[in-house]
Amino acid sequence: MDQDMLSAYFSCHGGLTFPPATEGENQLFEISKGGGLCKDTIQQTACIGASLPEPSNWISEIRPQCVSRKTEAYLEVLRAAKHGFASTRNLWQLMKSGCTNDALEVLRSCKIQLEIAEARVDSLESASILAFAFQYIKVLKLFTKLWKRYLPTKEQFHVTGLLEPSLEELNKGLLELRYKFTGLSKEEELHVLELVLLSYVLRLHISPTCPKTLKKLSMTISLVKLLCESHSVVPSEFVDQLAKVSQEHATSGDVVFCCPLQFKQLLDLFSFKDFALCTTIKHIKAELHIPGFDSEHPLRFISGLPVGLPLEITLFNVTSGNRLWIVMSVEELNEFVFLNLDECGDSIESSRIVFNAPFYRTPTAANAFTLELGIGMECSLEDSYMVNVKGGPKYPLNGLCKVKQVNFVVTKH
Repeated sequence: MDQDMLSAYFSCHGGLTFPPATEGENQLFEISKGGGLCKDTIQQTACIGASLPEPSNWISEIRPQCVSRKTEAYLEVLRAAKHGFASTRNLWQLMKSGCTNDALEVLRSCKIQLEIAEARVDSLESASILAFAFQYIKVLKLFTKLWKRYLPTKEQFHVTGLLEPSLEELNKGLLELRYKFTGLSKEEELHVLELVLLSYVLRLHISPTCPKTLKKLSMTISLVKLLCESHSVVPSEFVDQLAKVSQEHATSGDVVFCCPLQFKQLLDLFSFKDFALCTTIKHIKAELHIPGFDSEHPLRFISGLPVGLPLEITLFNVTSGNRLWIVMSVEELNEFVFLNLDECGDSIESSRIVFNAPFYRTPTAANAFTLELGIGMECSLEDSYMVNVKGGPKYPLNGLCKVKQVNFVVTKH
């Protein structure tokens, strides 16, 4: 069993947990600007990690056992999701035919229907289903917009730099789809992983020698195979052919991952699957509130001394296996506070935490500063983890709430 297969095995079957971070240790990590917390490249930043003390279809049919005693509003949301997913069944064929504008119009119509249903959300269950549908439609939209750049009529097709921002945005959307929702069936998990594999194929077509992408591709293929074997599911033709191409590339020693003919064959084998969305799906998210603060009432600090941020955090559908971090950023400087979820148990629908988060590195020569504040969850199945870092996240972070900006002004003696 090679290293990729072994890593995939532990990811698939293991319930690995990690010890909480040690207070006061420094590391290197990056928080992406603009609210994203899932960028996985490293930059020169300082970090202080502190442990928080423990807080005192496509629905082909609606299964009767899943919807007993459900409200009419819930069923209406479910029907809207079913209609939206069904509308995208032929989207891949439209994209391959070059009809990307038509594909985008289909997705736009789906989003409108979901927005109408959003007003009927009356529970966390229906909210989770709708959130998944929105995220899935968003990912398909990102694929469609990216595909427009791959059409042979576009001269920028071969320019890697022009495609990189779109590929990064797609990667972020897929991370959210993969890690922020639980309760999917194994078939649904496999379809999400196939979307991930497709994104790697598109990236390798413009960067055929990227070792990082090749590593991710190999590990994800191994994970898909293990999921199929453990649940007696037959891999799709796309997965089978991609595994063969990957194996041939590994044994042949060729620099280029695949030739144009193999690339076309892989795209011809791929398809968007019917998504029998399970109604037990749960959306992992957080809400962050800073009491006593608004744009007209900034918080106070003393230059060079630590300052405490009063926080009210509500977590939804988290478990003790999730590793959550509060991320505080001032320009290029980041600090992290680890959220100890040991008391959450195996599952918790919602939990409220109230505490003061310490921010240590206040500026010494400024009368005011703005702090960016967010909550991120580690994507522990990603192989692009940080090496030799202590006191902060070991894996890329997935943002669970909108990043807030908190203004501070110096206390005058």
